[in-house]
Amino acid sequence: MTKRLTEKLLCILLMLIGATSTIQSQVANDICQTATVIPNVLSDSPFVCIESTNLNALPENFENYCDIGTAPNVWFKVTTDGNATLMNIYVSSTEFDSPTVSLFQSNQGCSNLEPVGLAINQIPCSIGSNGVASVSGTSVSSNQVYYIVIGSRYSNGGAFELCVNTISVSSACVTDREIEITSRSEGGPLTGPFLPGETVSICFNVNSFTAANNSCQWFQGLVPIFGNGWDPSSFNADGQPLDATINGQPIGLAENGLYGASTWDWFIDVGYHHNNPFLQVGDLDGNGTVEMCHLLYNADCPDFGGITGGCCGPCWENPGDILPPGWFAYGINGTCITPGPPVSVDWGDGNSCECCMGPWSFCFDLTVRSFPDCTEDPTTSDLTLGFFTMADGETGSWSGGASVCALDQPTQITFPMCCGGTESEDEILPDVCGEGIVEIFLINPELNFGHGQQKPIM
Repeated sequence: MTKRLTEKLLCILLMLIGATSTIQSQVANDICQTATVIPNVLSDSPFVCIESTNLNALPENFENYCDIGTAPNVWFKVTTDGNATLMNIYVSSTEFDSPTVSLFQSNQGCSNLEPVGLAINQIPCSIGSNGVASVSGTSVSSNQVYYIVIGSRYSNGGAFELCVNTISVSSACVTDREIEITSRSEGGPLTGPFLPGETVSICFNVNSFTAANNSCQWFQGLVPIFGNGWDPSSFNADGQPLDATINGQPIGLAENGLYGASTWDWFIDVGYHHNNPFLQVGDLDGNGTVEMCHLLYNADCPDFGGITGGCCGPCWENPGDILPPGWFAYGINGTCITPGPPVSVDWGDGNSCECCMGPWSFCFDLTVRSFPDCTEDPTTSDLTLGFFTMADGETGSWSGGASVCALDQPTQITFPMCCGGTESEDEILPDVCGEGIVEIFLINPELNFGHGQQKPIM
């Protein structure tokens, strides 16, 4: 055997090894047809979590807001049970920063997929930050097949954990609510990404609240959720957003509610009257403030043992474990001699035992943390917004319990943040945010990289 022949055989062998290595490294669930099945997703049960990776996955042959036509994506299949009305999805990774979540409903297998709007705002997909993407309260149908697509923006991907559960009843008291971004100071899409130092105008809207079929509950409280990416200067010493309003009127103004003498104000001492194992209260992000999460809706919600109720109705000398600060209504006196506040001796903001009451709109401005503050701690770029709602059978003097509105899901969206910092002494790069693209010109134009590939059209 000549030296030249030996060299040729060696080259062929190396090419075969390289091809085999590429095949072996391809993820199994890279396309819809080979989606990983997430089993045993049962309504009103804990999250089902699986470990996976999108490293070496290919982009899709179609595009959406999450750039799945250019980013590596993998597929998962979930079949809802006969009771499902809502789906919650949670993704976390320590190997890439911006997980993306897209959801599709299957009509005829993978050949006819319909995009599903996520969360209450029906957003086309969700872009996370700090390695986390959380989508709560997406409307789904029972006994249907859904495909979840997980990708990673501006990254080749890596290992992640995906958690999914479903909820049987969408709401027992709140029938319509939303988080509304009304404007932003820097311009651009109202879905973000938002920039350091810019001001975002926000409304938490409870559009409709029913007192039918729940023992005549009235709307009494809204406990907000604010991620640590919002600048502390946006809040007063008690944690309330500055210059907040209710239906255009100042918070705390007498009779600013919708019905009767009801008045909405900010309270830091409202107790939850009943034992509730699902609501967890504590400093969840380590920033020194108290927050709340729900075990059935937040996959990363720690189990602190739940809430311990107080005693006894209707006037609640011991109102129970104190909730995080929030907006609560008082002024419509029930059977207690002493008028409120505290809110535990009054009823909520209502006027009938039927449907429907509202709307209530809690509006305020928040400022995004400045650069470089947003780079010093991963939690400081968390632009989460959300809220829990409370009925007067939970925090007021009306009869009720933890079950009267127990399946009113917390409303929550995490918006993407563009934390700058792309300038140095050696180079100036455009911000890798929004629609920004970084172009790097190679010295050798003959080099070819595999990420120019796309998945085949099936």
